[in-house]
Amino acid sequence: TTKSIFHMASVSKPFTATAAVQLVEAGKLDLDAAISKYLPYFTLADEASKTITIRQALTHTSGFPDVRDYEWDSPQHDEAAAERYVRSLSAERMIFEPGARLQYSNMAFDTMGDVIAKASGMSFDDYVKENILQPLGMNSSSFIHKETPEEHRSQGHSLFHTERIDLPPCEIYPYNRRHAPSSTLNSSVEDMCRWMLANLNRGELDGTRILKEESYAEMWNGKDGTPQIGLSWFLRDFRGQRMVDHSGGDTGFNSFCGLLPDARIGVVVMVNADISPVQELATAALLAALGEDFALPAPRASFDLAYVLENEGMESATERFYEILALDGWQKGPGELNQVTQALLQKERAEEAVEIAQLNVEVYGENADAWAALGQAQAAAGDRDGARESFEQALSIQPGNRVARVGLKGLGS
Repeated sequence: TTKSIFHMASVSKPFTATAAVQLVEAGKLDLDAAISKYLPYFTLADEASKTITIRQALTHTSGFPDVRDYEWDSPQHDEAAAERYVRSLSAERMIFEPGARLQYSNMAFDTMGDVIAKASGMSFDDYVKENILQPLGMNSSSFIHKETPEEHRSQGHSLFHTERIDLPPCEIYPYNRRHAPSSTLNSSVEDMCRWMLANLNRGELDGTRILKEESYAEMWNGKDGTPQIGLSWFLRDFRGQRMVDHSGGDTGFNSFCGLLPDARIGVVVMVNADISPVQELATAALLAALGEDFALPAPRASFDLAYVLENEGMESATERFYEILALDGWQKGPGELNQVTQALLQKERAEEAVEIAQLNVEVYGENADAWAALGQAQAAAGDRDGARESFEQALSIQPGNRVARVGLKGLGS
């Protein structure tokens, strides 16, 4: 229902940026000051990390690497989790000099949770609750899962990253307090509509203001080197309209929140399954709101292929894929089969991954990514010679194919 609670994944990030800008307005944070000013113990393995600024963290230009393991299956729940996480980063190497370019980093946003805690004098979760969620009447929302109404919680579903809700539910819920700033907002359609209204009103809803109107000049404007991002919000053109948005995807959930500020339109989409056509659905809804023609997303071959593979086996899955190839209106390129191959590799089902990847090169033999994925699967299955041949075939088609180059390097001589 509209009250159902979903894990919002990276749609959490604009809330973190809003909290930071609130503290800037209060004189407690400086966007262009170094993180180390507020967290003296913060450091990565590179000395340059001491110069990373708040703004760079919020615009993904910091040089932080990304999180590799969110430890959803062993979450930390206490208030000290944020500081412990920051202190655990000292061996992490930067991937570029601060400000050099844009590279998405959840790690940077999770560090901001401790910055906000130290600048405000309260935990990140409590600060956002008291200064954003409660003032906006988002009373069912929380960055802490156990605080949400139990009767409205939705169950995430995950199998081969499909959108089918009849597949097995996730064994874990994606919550870990150390990753709250990047990922753990739980919210409903009703609450997210209040969030969108407040932002479309430039920080005000029902007489309550969470940001000064002039702060949106920072939130929703890019810099010369990074015109595609403001403070956490991505900046795009949508059919000639200015759009600000953020998407999210995680174990069992997918989400999207997009605003057309000048048209005063907002759309939020939530799905309790791994990878679903949330952005395509949002596009259709935005076009409908603008009074333009729209189309619903085409069905994806990967969804059917994975479902049949899991329930009926490889032979039936192959037959189903060839049936789909003869149908109109489906998404069925090599990326669809790669999607299933990668999901199987993540589940350590290498032999099946090889079979799907072989189907891919059988149908799309001129596609370098298909050959590179086959090489990955063969390497995982222990077929080093086959993997080498597949990687080399990928490079013969596309000499710069990164997956193939890295794969060959991993095989060594």
